[in-house]
Amino acid sequence: KQAALERGNTYFAQKKFGEATIEYRMAIQEDMRFGEAHYRLGLAHEQLGDRANALREFGNAANVMPDRKDVQLKAGQYYLFASRFDEARRIAERLLDKDVRNIDAQLLLANALAGLNDLDAAASQVEEAVRMEPSNPASYSNLAAIELARGNISKAESAFTNALTIAPQSIDARIGLANLYWSETRVPDAERVLVEALTINPRHLLTNRTLAALYVATSRPAQAEAPLKVVADANPEFIAPRLALADYYLAMNRTDEGLRILEAVAAQKNGATPANLRLGQFEFSHDKRPDAYARVEKVIAADPKNPQPYLLKAAFLLSEDRADQALLPA
Repeated sequence: KQAALERGNTYFAQKKFGEATIEYRMAIQEDMRFGEAHYRLGLAHEQLGDRANALREFGNAANVMPDRKDVQLKAGQYYLFASRFDEARRIAERLLDKDVRNIDAQLLLANALAGLNDLDAAASQVEEAVRMEPSNPASYSNLAAIELARGNISKAESAFTNALTIAPQSIDARIGLANLYWSETRVPDAERVLVEALTINPRHLLTNRTLAALYVATSRPAQAEAPLKVVADANPEFIAPRLALADYYLAMNRTDEGLRILEAVAAQKNGATPANLRLGQFEFSHDKRPDAYARVEKVIAADPKNPQPYLLKAAFLLSEDRADQALLPA
């Protein structure tokens, strides 16, 4: 099991996250309670953008490594992502029982309380974290998010500004501030803050995703291409951004570029179903209906428990006024 773990770590260091997951699973097959392998597998899934599997593995790791603070925090953060706020709260409270000055645990507890709609308690918890460590920009960003949830826009903006005063290079604080501005329809301010973030790190994925969404939402699709390409090129194993870029090219009538990306993604095991479904939709809408039906049937044969190809086939049939066939069982 140790050899498999080490092979996985080598692949991980080489950014070969798919291969790393295989090795970590082999280690776990040798010992289901091998916490380090569960944790590393969670990190690999995280790099692949697979939050569901990352959550499962971080939870498994936390169960068998109760004294690893980093593992507990990671599990708690993923419970937040999954809206499992009670579990996140319990982890935070256990960590604070061992170390009342654990700022990360205090912020985890604050976010869990916010998720449970106890916003006053959440704000008090973050304020305590700020008092204990006033130089931590993450505390101000968390306070801003909670004040925003409470409807205190001016306090939220002040908290983000304080975070940037303490940490002028903080991209997370800038993204939070940009989202605040965007929610207040202060689009030029939101764009300015996001562009500032890209001057700090031009390849920061969340900044690029947010800026692309801003451009699309404000009817500036041509400007969305550059940030979409940054995200799509970041990791070839992460298919969602590449699909988004393909959708963008098809929407912009840059058909050859969009189809080229979809064909490449369809050749990947984890991208075959969503890419082929998009290709099938394109074929159906461009008078290649036999090809579209054949493609969907191929997806069904390869992925029979996935409802999406059945829904797409039903949509094809309905558009041809064949409702009786659309209702037939698979």
